[in-house]
Amino acid sequence: MSRRSCRGCAARRVAVAHLHLADQMHACLTMGRFIPAAETTLRQAAAALRGHWGW
Repeated sequence: MSRRSCRGCAARRVAVAHLHLADQMHACLTMGRFIPAAETTLRQAAAALRGHWGW
C-alpha cells in the first residue's frame, strides 16, 4: 500500500501500517526461498495481524 493510500485509510479511521522496504520488489513476500528478508517481513505482518485480532 502506498503512503498516499495509507493516509487516505487513516483519514477514514482505518488502522494502517506503512513499512517501506527499499531493497525489496513487488511480490517479495512469496519468494522466501530466494529473498531471506521476505520471511522476516512476512512474520512482522503476521504478528501485526495477530495483535489486531487479539490472537
